[in-house]
Amino acid sequence: MTNQVSPFTKDQLLPQEETLEIYKHKGQLFLGIPKENAYQEKRVCLTPDAVAAITAHGHRVLFESGAGSGARFSDKDYSEAGAEITKDTKKVFSWYSLSEKEENGERFSPSISLRSIP
Repeated sequence: MTNQVSPFTKDQLLPQEETLEIYKHKGQLFLGIPKENAYQEKRVCLTPDAVAAITAHGHRVLFESGAGSGARFSDKDYSEAGAEITKDTKKVFSWYSLSEKEENGERFSPSISLRSIP
């Protein structure tokens, strides 16, 4: 029996570790938070801490000016957490909102309407 000669070295024949790049497809979420206009309603659906967590993941939050004042959160608190502040109510509602919605004059439980942009 004759020895077979290989053009490769022993190290070249051993499996080599390879790192592959993985691309994650993430959409961007746009949230519009309007100021509550119901009588004696002081709640707000997001705290500044929640806004900071959401914006840290690359999403955008638009608050109507004064939306958190009933819950004792200032516009500055939300702005420092990464939210954009506007006085334009129509602009807030042009984004998808976290708010109670009215249908046929009746209020129903809070709903979450979100849109993910690829």
